Amino acid sequence: MRKLLFVISCFCLVLQVFAQTKPWNKSQDLFWTQGDNASTLPLTFLEENRGLRSWEKGKSTLVFSPLINFEGGVFDDLLMTGHLGAQLEMQAGKKLYVKLGAMAGSNQVDDGSFWEYNYKLATSAPYYMAFHPLFDLDAVVSYSPNKIFNLQAGVGEFQLGNGQRSLLLSDVGKNYPYAALNTKVWKLKLLNLYQFFKENTTTGSLNKYAATHYLSVDVTPNFELSLFETVVFQPTDTTWNRGYELEYLNPLLFFRPAEYGLGSSDNVLLGLNANYKLGHHLIFGQFIIDDGAVTELLNRTRWWANKFGVQVGVKGNLLNDKLHYSTEVNAVRPFTYSHLNTTQNYGNRGFALAHPAGANFVESYTRVQYEYNETLMFNFTFMHLLRGGENDREDFSSGTDPYQAYTERENEYGYTIANGGALRRTRLTLGAQYELVKKIQLVVFANGILMNDRVEQVNTTAVGLHFGVKTNLWKSNSYSF
Repeated sequence: MRKLLFVISCFCLVLQVFAQTKPWNKSQDLFWTQGDNASTLPLTFLEENRGLRSWEKGKSTLVFSPLINFEGGVFDDLLMTGHLGAQLEMQAGKKLYVKLGAMAGSNQVDDGSFWEYNYKLATSAPYYMAFHPLFDLDAVVSYSPNKIFNLQAGVGEFQLGNGQRSLLLSDVGKNYPYAALNTKVWKLKLLNLYQFFKENTTTGSLNKYAATHYLSVDVTPNFELSLFETVVFQPTDTTWNRGYELEYLNPLLFFRPAEYGLGSSDNVLLGLNANYKLGHHLIFGQFIIDDGAVTELLNRTRWWANKFGVQVGVKGNLLNDKLHYSTEVNAVRPFTYSHLNTTQNYGNRGFALAHPAGANFVESYTRVQYEYNETLMFNFTFMHLLRGGENDREDFSSGTDPYQAYTERENEYGYTIANGGALRRTRLTLGAQYELVKKIQLVVFANGILMNDRVEQVNTTAVGLHFGVKTNLWKSNSYSF
């Protein structure tokens, strides 16, 4: 059995060759549809009438799609980016799906700010554009031998939950190699996700791994409850090179007892996700806990290690499903997702794996989209964020940045949300999108942006325009924060 697990782990390691690829993730962004469970890993199969060139033989289909991404942003200066590429997809019946895509181009973005991601700089700036690298690949393989199992392998990022944000696992950061097993039996759905992360340091790059379990139960036809657990661990330390821990490859293992049994200091997080459908609306929520003690909570000591977060939201469709709305509130305690060092925190390549604000914040986020017709869509977003950590230094943390060790704190008690210097940010966007070519989801778009930041007595306002033309087959996170 251990030999089989070792072979599987070796196969997963090979996937790291595709370090810059991303799996296909439909970005039409119409929130959700009845009967579609958006809280589990999606099965990636071809949609009808997609692609400009296709070839069919028997039950096999081959589709070619060009990829375009030209974006610009005007605030104090004009920043531009341009990428061109192609995507090839193949589907054999209902069992096998394979995709390979590539894009290349150039951008006018300061390398120090965006190419080598700096958490503090990017999340404290009044705006930013998360452009693609100069060259990017996209590869994924999805195989369903029967109605029970689905296996996926590739390099990319995924989101667990139905909110615009996720406190469990989000897709707003950089991609990573992964292998996944989806199992569906009766009213139970189990996702086993094995992830391979990397961190850049002053001495080079370091590997770190994670294993995630996500068990969903359809309690009633309208109510779904999901249990989440993940463990982040470093493959090497000063005394041992253990690679991908074989114990964590067990798809039915509880990570916390296994961690204690291994005598390790690995980072284990637990969480809940709940969805309740009410007509054309969905009430959703999440809870994440990184650490804590009940006695400290009851005594209201504001202990630093009471690390948890909560999400509550609702979304749905109105006006004959032409108006789509989503509104939510997220709050995360200080020091959540952080650990002793960057090879054990809940992050990848400088990005938080959950909410892009890190921790030590409370946020209200609302998004509305209106489909005027089949080709024209209007959108509006509102975000208000209260986050601490503006007074943090390289050797001092108030629990905001997951990439600062929790040992760099000043006190044991007295930590509240937004401690350490508060940032109050309000962001409004209003824009439109027009679909030029439906088969490749080619759209032209423009968004006006108004940002206001307040830090102590300093009040800063920025007004700008984000515009471009792109194929929605390729994901973009520009101005998502």
